[in-house]
Amino acid sequence: MADLWTNLDKGTTFGDGSVLRYHKVDPNASGDHAILYFSGFDGSILSYDVTASLFTENFPDGGVVKYDASGHAYSISLPNGATFQVTLNGSTIAVDSSGNVTVNGGSNTVTIDSGVINIDGGTININTDIVLAGGGPGIARVGDQTVCPAGQGRIITGSQVVTSG
Repeated sequence: MADLWTNLDKGTTFGDGSVLRYHKVDPNASGDHAILYFSGFDGSILSYDVTASLFTENFPDGGVVKYDASGHAYSISLPNGATFQVTLNGSTIAVDSSGNVTVNGGSNTVTIDSGVINIDGGTININTDIVLAGGGPGIARVGDQTVCPAGQGRIITGSQVVTSG
């Protein structure tokens, strides 16, 4: 395959101004170190580095999509004000232009909007300790001994809104 890339620093320019180019990066490099490069008429650039196994797509607005096959890493970087949405098997993850995140999994929806997390639908199961940052008032459970201005007592019923397993 090394001969395939030898002196192949050639390209084709299409009628719309886009360019397809094969480029051997380092003629002294051992092995097949090459880049497939496409430059669109709108300023977009699509490249694949064979040695690094890195696919990169750059868009005129600053958006970048990368896939590193050797590291098994996929990344997307979008400019400020962009939106993002992924839909798979009826579920959706969306980020709006303000950075608010919505995760919709069927009949359940989680939104993170300006620091507030809203969870709608379904049941929330928490299988670990809950720690309130900055503290907070104590939480009493059914059966706990309590002391209040009226005297001492024991909690005998709980809220129908919150249950504990």
